[in-house]
Parts: sequence; C-alpha cells; structure tokens
Amino acid sequence: MGLHPDVKKYLRVRFPTAVNGVVPPVKCEVQIVDLMWVLFKFHPNDLSSGQDLVSFFWRPIERFFAAGGLVYVCVFDAPGLVPIAKAEEHKRRYGGVAPDPLESDVCDDESLPRPWHAALANPKTRAVMCRYITAGLARKFSETSQTLPGCSVYISGTSNEVRRIDAAGTAVATEHAAAALIGEGDLAVAYWAQQFHARSTVVRVLDSDEIPILQLRAHIAKRSSPLFIWLVTPKRDESMTYHGYDAMPFEGFTCVDVLELNAEVRRAGLRVEEFCFQIICQKTDFVDKVITNLGVAPSLTALEKNASHGILVTASAASCDSVLVRKSFSKAVLSAKRKRAEIRDDSGHDSETEFRRAWWTLCYWAFAWSGALPATLQPRPAYGFDATGARTSAGRGQPYPTLSVTLGE
Repeated sequence: MGLHPDVKKYLRVRFPTAVNGVVPPVKCEVQIVDLMWVLFKFHPNDLSSGQDLVSFFWRPIERFFAAGGLVYVCVFDAPGLVPIAKAEEHKRRYGGVAPDPLESDVCDDESLPRPWHAALANPKTRAVMCRYITAGLARKFSETSQTLPGCSVYISGTSNEVRRIDAAGTAVATEHAAAALIGEGDLAVAYWAQQFHARSTVVRVLDSDEIPILQLRAHIAKRSSPLFIWLVTPKRDESMTYHGYDAMPFEGFTCVDVLELNAEVRRAGLRVEEFCFQIICQKTDFVDKVITNLGVAPSLTALEKNASHGILVTASAASCDSVLVRKSFSKAVLSAKRKRAEIRDDSGHDSETEFRRAWWTLCYWAFAWSGALPATLQPRPAYGFDATGARTSAGRGQPYPTLSVTLGE
C-alpha cells in the first residue's frame, strides 16, 4: 500500500529541510488521523475486551488534548465507496482465498471478534468494530468533557455519516455530510485538512500516498497555514527515544512539512502537480513503475532534469499533454547511467496504460477529496481501466481526459 517505499528515502535526501525526523516546529491545533491502520496496530491477548480496544484509540486523543490540541479528527475507510479502480490492488492483497471463518463477530465492552486477524480481514466485522469504537470514543469524551473545554472530535467513515463529539454531546455533523461520501481514508484526510485550512494541522498516517495527496491539496488551495504529515514508521517501542512532541504518541516517524516541500519543489524548477505525477509513476496502488530497471532515486533525478511542463492542475481545470510527458520520460531514460533502463512495455502492462492510470490517479487525488467520486473520474478505458477496474489498453488512441472543475466541488 502507498507509494514505492524508496520514494520516502529519496524525499529525505533530496528535500531534507521539508522531509526529516524532526518534530513539527509549531504546536498544532488540529490532528487528523487515518484510523484504519491503527485498528491493525492493536494486538489483543486472550483477556482483551472491547473496552481495551476503545482505550487504545482514546489514549492518543487524550494525549493530544492534554498538549493543547483543540480538534481531533478520526477517519475510517468507507469500503462500499472505494472506486473500482482499486480492484487490482485488492486482488493482490487478498487474492481469491476465502477468509478464515469467525468464531465470533461480537464487539462489545466484554468481547472482541475472534480470531482477531480473521476479523480484521472481514469487511462486515471491521464495520461493526468501527461503529463500536465510535460509540466508545463518545463515551470516553463525555466522561472527561469538563476537562476539555473548547475541544471536539469528528469521526467519519462509519454509518454513512459524520459524528461530532464535544461538550454538548454527540451529534450528526450535517455540515460535513460530503465527507461521508468519500471511500478512501487518505482522501477523507484531505477533506478534513481543507476544512481546517486556517489552523495549524498535523496529519498522522501510515500510508505514504498522503504526501502527494496533501501536496496537491495545499497547492490547489494555496494554503498558507502550517500543514505537517506525521508519517509513522513502525518500530518496536524499545528501539525508540522520546521525540519531544507531547501531542503525538511515542513512535518512529518521518515529518513532512507540506508547504516547505511544495516550495522546494518549485525552487527546483518543477510544477508541484508534475512532481506528484512523477512520484505516482514510480508505483502506487493504481500504477506500476513506468521506468523499469532503474531505481526510484535515479528515475526521479533524471525526470527532474527533463521536466515536461505538460501536466497542469489548477483549482478549476486539469490537462495532460501526453506527447510532452512521454518525451520527458524518454529523455530521462536516455540520460540515466544504467543502460538497461527503459520505459515499461511488458505484455499486458504497456507504458501507455500506466501513463493513463497515473493521470487518473493524479486527478483522483486532486479532485475527489470533497465528496462522492465525480462522474468525470469514473474509471474508464481512456484512463486505462476496464469495467472491472483492471488494466486495459482499449483506450489507446483516445485523448487523455481533460477536466473542468466547478469551483467549490
């Protein structure tokens, strides 16, 4: 899941002032967390109960508020709304193997679904757990609400609605109904980052896709308030030292200063959107690596020196000059020191299909953050997807889709 693992290494070397292991230099008022990976991080023992599960989720929230935070946003995936473009990635992850049978799918104060890993692999059972966690967090907040004046928790991705929890109690946040229509948690995170665009914000995630997603959001919206990604690096607790940032759990991490990263990309002579496109072409859930037999770092270095200027994304439009883009990648391959480097042209995985899927991914990340997937972004052959979400070259020869976006969508 996420970007090619070597992308983060490249970013830390190429843009060390923006991507590093240093904590955010400011206290953040808002924290947004993609909770799906946190659910997988919980490891119960035979005596663990639902109360232990809720406490596991509550402790980081309590820590954040104790450090002076004001708004904590919990984001879950909404599986039924994930675009069909994810089909091949899901097949790679889960294959055609039937999930292990569950001994129990009960999640309450005394019980957890068993066996745990089989329960996590079951979408229906995960949904039950997410709803239980939501109710449990509301209860935890109410128990301590007198000590949390001005604080609030939002939870999206469960029960087709967004819940707001504050000193007044728990209510449906109808003003954020659009967030309930977003399938993937990474994009829901981008939605919430936009809602708090005027406040210093830190986003805690495991999935590195969040880097280009928030780069695009900050670029398009011309954000000026601090925005940081706390990209978690799974490590054993005993291998770490205290990082000095009281608002965040004790864990390994890489900090990405999104605004500084965008500024450094522009200083390097690249458009932010083209840089994100180049990263996507190194491999994501939707795209296979376009340049083969060449590592991520040398690929991105060569592309930086051979920018196409053929990718344009603004708040109201997006266009791709495919001729310029392909020429840019061809020049990058020729300038690489590795003789075997080439643009992908394997049977069934031709580069034209990958370029189209990369273009869809860029547009998806740039414009599908504000609600239901727009009709213009439904996967289709011109984007390199067939009706089942699988790769297809049937769109070869069709122009790359150009988007015209209504402001505010």
